[in-house]
Amino acid sequence: MSLPDSSLSPLELLRSLDWQADEITLGDIAFRLEVLGASVSPSDNGEKVTLYKSRAFIRNYERLLTSRPDFRPTLILELGIWGGGSVVLWNEVFRPDRMVGLDIMPDPGIVPLRSYVDSVTSASVLLHWQGSQDDSDLLNQIIQSDFEGRPPDLVIDDASHMYWPTRRSFEILFPLMQEGSVYVIEDWRSGVDAPTHGTPLHQIASDLLAMATSRGSLISTISILPGILVIERGRRPAPSGFRLTVTEQPSSSTTIGEMKGLVRRLGSRARR
Repeated sequence: MSLPDSSLSPLELLRSLDWQADEITLGDIAFRLEVLGASVSPSDNGEKVTLYKSRAFIRNYERLLTSRPDFRPTLILELGIWGGGSVVLWNEVFRPDRMVGLDIMPDPGIVPLRSYVDSVTSASVLLHWQGSQDDSDLLNQIIQSDFEGRPPDLVIDDASHMYWPTRRSFEILFPLMQEGSVYVIEDWRSGVDAPTHGTPLHQIASDLLAMATSRGSLISTISILPGILVIERGRRPAPSGFRLTVTEQPSSSTTIGEMKGLVRRLGSRARR
């Protein structure tokens, strides 16, 4: 197997993807594309892992990396495995020391995914099935066992696309992350075009903006892109029992100053 060029940066690797009508390739690794409405199941045992991401969606990550050219995560946790394509893609693009995936489904026995995991060295890719993204005990166990007690420096939430589990994962993991680490919530607009019962996921964007203006440097920056929310960890320690809901009232001058800075940062990101 011809692996992607190790001299290329993550951004260059993403831009080197060869897009065809029903598949993409990175080096000799082929991904079958699954489009919206397709009947393909994640247990379908073909020769390629399935990637449920469009070219337009991948451009969100190109924008993320354009604004952070030196970002090189070494410990990655992806919530949501599905067909396994994104686990393989991010492992090849970022080349972390450890890539961990978690999914609530039972192991569907995806042959090309198993083959890929078996082919990488030193157990650098680990998959956990039948685990919920909002299980604090499980998430902490992954950090202790899989990451040897170190927090991930990149979390990608592509799991339930529901507000409460997504929020709970953030509340568990984000406080543990180090300054400069990145937390990504995919498909954050869920519920905008097709309203669902209960709190829609897109509410989390408002919650995060409120928290960013009320809790100082806990959040460094927020980038609101069409397909993903990108939250960068700031330097401030998280309070004990951290919750996303704003519970503290800052002074007016602090709120206005922080809001202006946040708007400037978001404006500069949007122009990129």
